[in-house]
Amino acid sequence: MLFTTDETIGTRISRKWQKEPVIKQPAHIRCIRERDWKFALYFDPDNPFDPDYRCYELYDLANDPHELHNMGDPANTEYYDRAKVLEMYGKLVERMAETHTTPGVAT
Repeated sequence: MLFTTDETIGTRISRKWQKEPVIKQPAHIRCIRERDWKFALYFDPDNPFDPDYRCYELYDLANDPHELHNMGDPANTEYYDRAKVLEMYGKLVERMAETHTTPGVAT
């Protein structure tokens, strides 16, 4: 299953009477869900291929059904699983190509 969302980046007036974003980047999501795994890519549409504007979430739903341990975050050294991130990223890229939802690619 592929899930996509492109959050609206609105603004609001801050306490200092200045416009500030309601949702900060990266606020666009592509997510793939399998029976036991969920993998999400968060990205900034202005820089979809820049790793500094990307975040990943990976959850083992069989062993972590409440999604408490993000295995896609390298800073989470206790749970990070680079091999599974690469596997799921490959599947996500393939599915995005099939559905014409790849960030930064005109359809």
